[in-house]
Amino acid sequence: MTDDAIEVQVALANAGDVSADEVVQLNVGFPGKALDRPIRMLRDFRRVNVGAGATTIVRLRAQLGDLGWWSEQRHAFVLEPGEYTVSVGGSSDPATCLTVSVRL
Repeated sequence: MTDDAIEVQVALANAGDVSADEVVQLNVGFPGKALDRPIRMLRDFRRVNVGAGATTIVRLRAQLGDLGWWSEQRHAFVLEPGEYTVSVGGSSDPATCLTVSVRL
């Protein structure tokens, strides 16, 4: 994590005999937040081609400013402090993603 973003790197392997495309998604969740929000939001994605039997590193990034919500009281975008979930996978289905928690 940098001062202004959450950065993720994941190794994507193709165990098959032919090259293939895959879309890798970075989703961020907001468990236990005071505001009513979606369960998770797509913050970045990459379509990559991985050669047969090859592995490639995929880098994804979520800007912290994109995680904030408009505050009517402050008249500004606000990032709630606390725990967030960061998931990486081929879809937003938690059963197929790698997920970690981060504290902001």
